[in-house]
Formats: sequence, structure tokens, C-alpha cells
Amino acid sequence: MEQLTLPLTIEYILIDPFSKSLTLKEYTGIDDVKKDMEITSPLDVVRCPENQLIVVDDDGLLKNDQRYFKLDSYHQPLAGRAIFIGEDKEGEFASPIWTIDDLAEKISWMPEDTHVEPMMEFIGFHDMH
Repeated sequence: MEQLTLPLTIEYILIDPFSKSLTLKEYTGIDDVKKDMEITSPLDVVRCPENQLIVVDDDGLLKNDQRYFKLDSYHQPLAGRAIFIGEDKEGEFASPIWTIDDLAEKISWMPEDTHVEPMMEFIGFHDMH
């Protein structure tokens, strides 16, 4: 007997520091994620505990009139709208383990006048160990 496999639905949580809201969404592709984040620039990934990821705007720190949020397990505020999503053993996106309520307990919204300066560090090849 042939076994039917249904398409796997992946969800993510949209983090919006402008409206200070968390919204559960269905992952339909990276283009829709960028539309939800209201960006066209490249993405960057912040690793969180339990194979969870926060996907942020790579140019977020360079934009004016930005809003920030802070995850309690990350060392600095993050800029702009972002998504919170899980990662499976193969490194592919998966639904997050944390619920919206779990994430709400771990996020704080930064004041509107918060500004984080971007920083780059160049490490020479001979300095790498």
C-alpha cells in the first residue's frame, strides 16, 4: 500500500518592534518573509538556544528611524522586523520550538530613541588560530 505524505507546514513568528507585536505566520518562502519584514536587503541569522534562529535584516543597523528589540540570550539589541524560526538537524528551516508566549517572555522592546552603532572587525589570516 502506498503511503501518502502531506506537505509539511512550517511556521515562524514575525517580530515587529514598530508595533511591539509577535505574529504567528506560515512559511511560504524567503520572498514572503522579506515582504513581512518589509525589506529587500540581504538577511543575517542570529543563533538562539535549542536550534532556534532569529533572521534579521543584514542592513538593519544602517537604516534611519529604526526600532529595536532585545532577546535575553543575545548580547545586543537587534534592529528592525525579524522572524523567529526553528532549524532542523539538516540545517533547514523548521517550526520553532518556542511558542509566542515563550518568546514574549524572552523579548523586550527597546525605547524608540535606541540606536546601535554598526561595528566591523577585520581579522587578518595570520591572526586566525
